Amino acid sequence: MLSEQNLGELGSGLGGRRPIPMGGLKFLWLPGTCSSACYRGIKVFDVQIEDGGNLTLPENTVAEPVSLPGENGLLTVAGKGTAQKATLLDSSGHLQKQVKLPFFPNLLGPLVPDWFGVLRPAISHDGQVAAIARSRVAWVLVDTDRDWGSEVVLLKIHPLSVATTLKTGKGGIGAMAVDHHNGIVRMVGFWKGHWHELKYDDRHPGKWTDDGI
Repeated sequence: MLSEQNLGELGSGLGGRRPIPMGGLKFLWLPGTCSSACYRGIKVFDVQIEDGGNLTLPENTVAEPVSLPGENGLLTVAGKGTAQKATLLDSSGHLQKQVKLPFFPNLLGPLVPDWFGVLRPAISHDGQVAAIARSRVAWVLVDTDRDWGSEVVLLKIHPLSVATTLKTGKGGIGAMAVDHHNGIVRMVGFWKGHWHELKYDDRHPGKWTDDGI
């Protein structure tokens, strides 16, 4: 036990959300109970825990936030339906920048509501790139959650911008990891029933190449 500081409920009340570490384990944002968008901060000093304030995510946040290396802020996704934005926050949760994520307009409009389900962003170890995996689904008359295909949006963090989009087809994306070194992006992901390893050269933009696993 580090201290007698009350950390609140750390069990079933979190709704599946995970704590967000900032700068290792010296600072943590713990999921709060006020709403699915609020977090409570704690600072760890040796064997003592102190209150670190509160964090409220932007309205319509649809992805679990992840911290950037070196206490350089948080990355998440916010928006309604298919109109979503990659959202960069500072370490206190204040909005720094947003960029629109690309999507093809729904030509059937309000007759067929559709939306993107978004996984937690994957950040490279150097904090230069991020991969956002999302699946587009729609409600069509008696059908629910019809699969309209999935994709990975590759972002550059500094400045925040969309580098490219990889279409993965139907069936969803189960997991995602990304690395960046010497201008080469390497991505590992699980879709269509097996693992994929892909490479992308962000110095000479073009297509992803499949390295295989």
